[in-house]
Amino acid sequence: MSELRGRSFEHDATVVTYPKTRTETLALAGITYMRITLEPGWRWSECVGPELSLTRCPKHHCGYMLAGRLAVMVDDDEPREFAAGDVYEFPPGHDAWVVGDEPVVHLDIVSDDASASGKG
Repeated sequence: MSELRGRSFEHDATVVTYPKTRTETLALAGITYMRITLEPGWRWSECVGPELSLTRCPKHHCGYMLAGRLAVMVDDDEPREFAAGDVYEFPPGHDAWVVGDEPVVHLDIVSDDASASGKG
């Protein structure tokens, strides 16, 4: 018999913070969900990268934008902006930054299969 299950970011999440960054992570049914909040002025290479001794994000991200505008650049290509309502995929090796004065909130979604293959 199927079972209804649910979890709450407010009560069940593991929270990690970096400068201008808050990530709340929880897992359910083989999928990891990360609600990420980025403050105005946030840039991956300036706020998270130094904490990890990296200049670009090494992770593969797939998810959904909930609020704000986020610019993302891979290699030296032109940046692309994502806004609330957009679904995204960012390959490893990207830099990203908040555009404007509104915080960015997005939901990253990673299946256990992706985590096992190094994409998560």
